[in-house]
Amino acid sequence: MAETIQAFKKRLEADNTARMKVETKYLQTFKYVKQQSPLENLSKQEQLLKAIFDLDERLTFITDTTGKIILANKALAQFFSADPQSLLAKDYLDLIYKDAPTISKQRNVDQLVIQKKEIVSSEENLTRPNEAEKWFFCTRQPLFLNGAGYLLVQFADITEKKQTKQISFEQAEFYQLISENSSDLIGLHHPDGRVLLYSANSKDLLGYDATELIGSFPYTLIHPDDLEVIKESENKNSLKDSPFLLPQYRIRKKNGEYTWFETTIKFITDEAGQIIRIQSSSCDISNRKKAEVALEKSEKKYRDLVSYSQVIIFTHTLDGIILSTNPIMQNILGYTELDMVGLPFTEILRPRDRIRYQEYLHDILQHDKVVDVITVIDKQGQPKHLLFQNIKVNEPDVEPYIIAFAQDITERLEAENELKKAKNKAEISAKSKELFLANMSHEIRTPMNGIIGMAALLKKTSLDTAQQNYLKLIQESAQNLLVIINDVLDVAKIESGKLQFEEIPFNVNDILLSAQQSLIYKAEEKDILLDVKLLNLKEPLVTGDPYRLTQILINLLSNAIKFTQVGRVELAAEIAHESIFEYTLRIAVTDTGIGIAADKIDTIFESFVQANSDITRKYGGSGLGLTICKNLIELQGGRIWAKSKPGQGATFIFEINYPKVHQTPATPEKAPQINYNTLSSYKILLAEDNAINQFMAESILNSWGVLVDIANNGKEALDLHQQFTYDIILMDIQMPVMGGVETTRLIRQMSNPIKAQIPIIALTANALKGDSEVYLQAGMNDYMSKPYEEEKLFLKISHNIRQKDLAVETLPETGGKEASSLILPVGNQYNLSLIQNLAKGDQSFVNQMIAMFISIIPDAIRNMQTYTATNNWYELSQVAHSLKPAADTLMLFSIREQLAKLETDARNNHQLTAIPALVASITNGLQEIINQLQKDFQNADIFSKN
Repeated sequence: MAETIQAFKKRLEADNTARMKVETKYLQTFKYVKQQSPLENLSKQEQLLKAIFDLDERLTFITDTTGKIILANKALAQFFSADPQSLLAKDYLDLIYKDAPTISKQRNVDQLVIQKKEIVSSEENLTRPNEAEKWFFCTRQPLFLNGAGYLLVQFADITEKKQTKQISFEQAEFYQLISENSSDLIGLHHPDGRVLLYSANSKDLLGYDATELIGSFPYTLIHPDDLEVIKESENKNSLKDSPFLLPQYRIRKKNGEYTWFETTIKFITDEAGQIIRIQSSSCDISNRKKAEVALEKSEKKYRDLVSYSQVIIFTHTLDGIILSTNPIMQNILGYTELDMVGLPFTEILRPRDRIRYQEYLHDILQHDKVVDVITVIDKQGQPKHLLFQNIKVNEPDVEPYIIAFAQDITERLEAENELKKAKNKAEISAKSKELFLANMSHEIRTPMNGIIGMAALLKKTSLDTAQQNYLKLIQESAQNLLVIINDVLDVAKIESGKLQFEEIPFNVNDILLSAQQSLIYKAEEKDILLDVKLLNLKEPLVTGDPYRLTQILINLLSNAIKFTQVGRVELAAEIAHESIFEYTLRIAVTDTGIGIAADKIDTIFESFVQANSDITRKYGGSGLGLTICKNLIELQGGRIWAKSKPGQGATFIFEINYPKVHQTPATPEKAPQINYNTLSSYKILLAEDNAINQFMAESILNSWGVLVDIANNGKEALDLHQQFTYDIILMDIQMPVMGGVETTRLIRQMSNPIKAQIPIIALTANALKGDSEVYLQAGMNDYMSKPYEEEKLFLKISHNIRQKDLAVETLPETGGKEASSLILPVGNQYNLSLIQNLAKGDQSFVNQMIAMFISIIPDAIRNMQTYTATNNWYELSQVAHSLKPAADTLMLFSIREQLAKLETDARNNHQLTAIPALVASITNGLQEIINQLQKDFQNADIFSKN
């Protein structure tokens, strides 16, 4: 304001004369106008000046020193809606200002203007009541004529300018507020794209201060792969007046990382339409982009779930028009998706089912979910029975639709129909079967009774050795046939309630071991462990039916082995409850097989029922085994149940109450024994690399009077066979240098026909399924699984030597060894039952076996640790193989299982990272066994030969 006043002063001083002339002329005119009337009496010059005065759009008037108007223009009169003449002689301060303080203040200002001869300017609000706001720029200028002072007052209307300025100010504040608080990056650019201004949040979004980016080109920060599409979009939209959105792009931050942005562009143009500025607003969409990618992946998972599902999935409208199908539906029905989409579902239904389908559509509208079976016709015209579960889907902004899940149960229904037919047929023939079984029992048992009776009479006569053997075979065959007949009749007896049970004393542990030994070959064929945990009783004697208990155990164990491909089967017994008079015996058979579904657990004990329809086809069986077990147990007052999960094996548990035996039962009559002396003077070559196995086999053979030579590997066996003459060879399969199969092939290729045709029996710990065929194809005559029993080994050798004088014959009553009662230590971790059976009461034999075990195992432990440390996997597998027979002999089932796994993994270089831990577990277990044996046999002289 001060600068403006000074400028006016200089202008007035520089042109004072001219100004005074104009003012004087104005005053003269004003004076004349005041004195004369009308206007026509004015001179032309005065009229011209008056016209110019009236043309001024400003509110212009002249007052005397008291503020009274002496001349006013039309603009002032129009402002007050009055005639100019009516304003003369009125105090302008009273007209313009209504309140006394303002009037007094302005009057003082007017006096100062005249006194100091200065021009004063100000902005004033002259808004009148009930009118829009009015702002004026007021100038007060002193005039002098003939020594008298006057005041020239001019009010210029600046309302619009004021409002525009206010709007501009408010807009500037608004844009500043947006720039400072918006999450978007706000930018102003030169027409060529250079940055003129960026909002302060560029630091947060890009890592740059806003000033760092001024003068730069944004293109330098855009990802090279996105640059062309951005430029193309800008060029395409360069003529647009409205804002437009650029394609999403990546921009490099100050730290070098790229982040996703989305930018809106607005071109600012001049009146000629030329771009003068570019405005940008950029939004960081990284999180949205990540969410889109995650959503896309999620949607792909759901699409894949539908596409790869083996369940039919499709959608249809509320009136049955197919919207989508999945590949399995297309495969089952033979239609393409193009064939089905848009087709009414009724088009693939049988005509008689279309009314039912309309009922289904009505039901699903009412209940939102429907389960049903519908028969559709495939492209070949064949019916397909589908089990449906359909759900109505209600989503916002989407028409309701139906999603259908279906399973093809055509085969199941057909199988059920066949089963119903078979069941009906079985029920019809039930009576006939009962009659048939009764007649068969009578017709077979009658002659069988005669055969057995006559054989008993014949036995009392004088017979030579050959005749005694023939008679024994007749008796055994008759008894076997009788067992088969009894087994066939068991079902009929159970159904008719005529089954009877024995009540005789027996040892439960003997039954458990017998059941295990009966099936251990089948388990080893599948390379699974068959373990047994005996009752922890000194004399586990009870009264009951040992034959039916054996039958139950054999049945359950057979099932467990049948349905187990990998792992183990365990037979475990415990006392669930004990009273003064009886035990409640609880026996469990646990496997690691295929398991049973939860909904099948309660039905598997029913006749003709398997856990699922595929079991009979895959594993065989009639589905009666568990039914017989259940009936046998329940008829003895017990119960049976099962625990299982699919794929996690199964456990069958049963409980039976058995009365205690309070006194040791009388010693049973001695069974006929084999005359092992019949092999004396024969010479046998034993090819075996394991020292324990060598000792055990040599001891058994020597006790028969057999001469034995031992070869530690196949090469030694081949050399000995070429040098000496033998009656038979017992050949281990897995040996160092040369294995048993290769040795046998070389023997069969010998030029000497006698040596080439020598009988060879394989002795192996690897009784896998199919091994027997391999051994026989290699030229072996027979094979036995380790551990073997003496009697079975004798029979194998006798059979293969094929000499008449080796026939089995019974010994005289005094010819056999008396069975002595062995009191041998049995630790918690091992079992001497097999060794005791082989010893036949010879405690020194047991002691020697234990001594050999204690002396050999430490070397094996050291070798395992060395081969593990040096990654010598092949040698490690050999050591593991050599230890398995020792583990079998002492019935170390857990260690035996670990050795089998170690042998397989080391041989096949499989799971090598887990081998050190496995070796540590085995060696620790073996060391514990050695410690236990040394403790249990510390008083026995078992180390004298070591």
